[in-house]
Amino acid sequence: NMGLSAAVYASLTQLGYGDPTAVAASILTGTLIGAVNAIAVVYAGIVPLLATLAVMNVVAGLELVLTGNTVLPASTPFLSALSASDSFGMPVLAYVLIGFTAIATAIVQYTPLGLRLYAVGEFPDAARAAGLPLRRLLAGAFVASGLSGGIAGILSVSYLSGSTTGSGEMLLPVVVTALLGSVFSRRLVPTVTGTLLSALLVGFLTNGFQLLNISSTLVSGVQGLLILIVVSATTLLRRREA
Repeated sequence: NMGLSAAVYASLTQLGYGDPTAVAASILTGTLIGAVNAIAVVYAGIVPLLATLAVMNVVAGLELVLTGNTVLPASTPFLSALSASDSFGMPVLAYVLIGFTAIATAIVQYTPLGLRLYAVGEFPDAARAAGLPLRRLLAGAFVASGLSGGIAGILSVSYLSGSTTGSGEMLLPVVVTALLGSVFSRRLVPTVTGTLLSALLVGFLTNGFQLLNISSTLVSGVQGLLILIVVSATTLLRRREA
C-alpha cells in the first residue's frame, strides 16, 4: 500500500501535477486498497490473512507496472518541507509521527469508537450480543488502515525523495512491529503507544545492524526469531491468565 501510494505521488509530480493533487491521489489510493481489503474480508468472507496477502500481491504488481521497477524521483516544496529539520535538528517527519500517534491514541483508546473496536477485535461474540455493528466497524478499520498506508506513502516519498521499489522488504519488520506492540502494552492488549515503542525498537535494531555492517540476511533472521519469541510468550501468558 505504501509503495503504490508513493509511486502514485511521484508519478503525478513528474507529470506536472501539484502537491494538493498528488496528496489527494495518494490518500485516495490507500483508502481504496483498504476498501478492497474490507470487501474481501467482511463481505466476501475470505480469511483476513489470505485476503490481505492476495491484495498485497496485486498492489505490488500495480506498483511495478506504474514505476517500471525503477525509482521515480520527486521534488516539490511540500516534500522539501516534510524532509526538513527545525532549528534544534529535529526532523519534521518526527513531529508528524508524534502528531499522528497522538491523534490515533486519542481515537482508539479514549473514545466510544475505540472501545467498540477493542470489543469487536477481542470479544466478537460479546460485541455481537451487545448489538454492535461488527461488519461496519471491521470494514471501517480496514479502510482506516488503508488510509494510513496512503499517508505513509507520502511520507516515504518525502524521506526518500522519490518512490521505492523495496517496500516489499518492509513486510517482516511491519509484522514484528505489530506483534511486539502487545508486549509493550498493558495486559497484552495492543495499544497505539505500545506499537510506537515497538516500531522504535525495530528501527533501532535495524539501524544498529546496518551500522555494524551485519548482513541483511541475519537481520531477517533476528526479526523472524523475535516473531517466534513474542508469539510463544504471549500465547503462554494468555494460557496462564485463562
